[in-house]
Amino acid sequence: KGMIEESLGTLLEFLLLLPPDPDIALKELADHQAFESYRNMFDQLSATIDALRLSHPKTRLSLDVIEQYGFGYKTGIGYNLYAKGQNTSLGRGGRYQAGVENACGFSLNLSNILGSIENNLISKKISIPYNTDFSAIRDLQEKGWITVLSNDPATDDKAEYYLCEGQIHSKK
Repeated sequence: KGMIEESLGTLLEFLLLLPPDPDIALKELADHQAFESYRNMFDQLSATIDALRLSHPKTRLSLDVIEQYGFGYKTGIGYNLYAKGQNTSLGRGGRYQAGVENACGFSLNLSNILGSIENNLISKKISIPYNTDFSAIRDLQEKGWITVLSNDPATDDKAEYYLCEGQIHSKK
């Protein structure tokens, strides 16, 4: 009994101390004798990480092999999405079994997403007239503006800038 508890404790300590850098963590996992039978899964995860880096090069990835968030039906890799400066997950997903089908899903937490936008002090919010052309709105959004549709005075107060006849003006 003592030997088993000691070896499980050592293994758990190893997992808890893995660095969050995916490359280092996956190498350490692949090199550890206890995880030899999982090397194929580590290769698949590494390929997924490489694909994410190619498609989203500015995204910072971290790996936590201990985290479990209560979805007992999960059958593979699970993940959480965080925004810079946020300590709550904006969404989560992973692999699961749907009857006889293998599936993959993702859920967004709209409350956290909206909270992230509201609390983002770096972003610039602009009040735009109700009848503004959608292409102009999309152009502002692509330039980093958070657009607030101006349909009543209370809504207007949420923005630091306003759009008038195609020109951006500060309310200050």
